[in-house]
Amino acid sequence: MLNQIGYKKYIVLEQTSDYLKLKARTGPSQITKIPLQINEGLAFLTGIILGDGHLTKSKKRIALEMTNLKTIIATKNIIQNIFEIKIGVHKRLDKRENRQLRYYFYIYNSMIYHLLNQLGIPIGKKSDIVYVPYLIKNSKDSIKKAFLLGVFCAEGGKRRWKYYGLSSSSQKFRDGVYDLLKDLKIEVRKDQWVYKKYKKEYFGLYFEKSFLKNMRECRSGQTGRILNELQNSLEVQA
Repeated sequence: MLNQIGYKKYIVLEQTSDYLKLKARTGPSQITKIPLQINEGLAFLTGIILGDGHLTKSKKRIALEMTNLKTIIATKNIIQNIFEIKIGVHKRLDKRENRQLRYYFYIYNSMIYHLLNQLGIPIGKKSDIVYVPYLIKNSKDSIKKAFLLGVFCAEGGKRRWKYYGLSSSSQKFRDGVYDLLKDLKIEVRKDQWVYKKYKKEYFGLYFEKSFLKNMRECRSGQTGRILNELQNSLEVQA
């Protein structure tokens, strides 16, 4: 169960054993539903923000930016289902040569910000210090699969010509993902190298693409259907 202590400064409109409905005491605020149990939607969201998003230091803002429009819209829909709020997706033209159009959203919501930080997403610059959260490591397989789906939707790609995998500047994160994949009976290997241009070390892992099917899960409900569609897309694109 997630910690409720950080929500005492908000107005509680509704409370059950599964969620809180909260509103800020001052200023404009959307009524926000905060889950008190880890679920597949939250696990996916944690994975994709650890990959391509961040919690800003200066403002209590959640940001996600990527080039895949379908994935970011699916993520937006999952957020709206979980928290019962409305957000919009915007586009940004990268003026540098040969760059793809990028899509992003910002969420200014201190309640969700607090929850994601509690789940294990660090505040501020994070690439070198991210890790697989304790709550994910010690959850049932369906939660691990949803988290990995989020990670690979953000960071996944072709590795070593015929394999699939990821790389990270955080060894702890790579090793944590490796352990989750092993839990799901996926035969995975590690590697590491130094990117000479920036003199920066990277840690990778890779496995045969056919093992992506081990991340499948029989899901229902609105969020479950979105996750199933993302899983299908991931397998097709790999």
